Amino acid sequence: MKRLVWISVIANVFFLDIFSKLLVKRYVPFYGEKEIIPNFFSITNIVNRGTVFGFFSTHERGFLYFIFLALSIFAFILILYVFFKTSSNEIIANLSFSFIIGGALGNIFDRIVNGGVTDFIDIYYGSFRWPTFNLADSFITIGAILIIGEMILHRKRRVCSLSS
Repeated sequence: MKRLVWISVIANVFFLDIFSKLLVKRYVPFYGEKEIIPNFFSITNIVNRGTVFGFFSTHERGFLYFIFLALSIFAFILILYVFFKTSSNEIIANLSFSFIIGGALGNIFDRIVNGGVTDFIDIYYGSFRWPTFNLADSFITIGAILIIGEMILHRKRRVCSLSS
């Protein structure tokens, strides 16, 4: 039963990501921008056909597209495997994997359906501009931070219990 809770988190992350991308496509013109907080935060509408931070994004649907898609699917399957091997009682680990799986699923779906990933969260200050990203990227990042934090805390707890 607990596993269903985590699967519902995955589904919610996936649908939230897809819904946010649909809203952006509907209300922000392609390569357009809607400034939300002046000189700090805008909603844009771009398609990243490359990898993380837009690397290799100038390539069309050629060989690299299929390589990146295959690597994404492989990583997705690997995380899915670890997720199902993790006890459903491990709250932080399951939340982390659920965020990562839901976000990865959203970006993989977007890449297959649209030939690239819609990015729209644009953060900047002065001449500094962070690479544009989306909700799926945010969930993947939060999941990764949580799992790394859990691993560090688990290791510290283990070391403390061994020394007592």
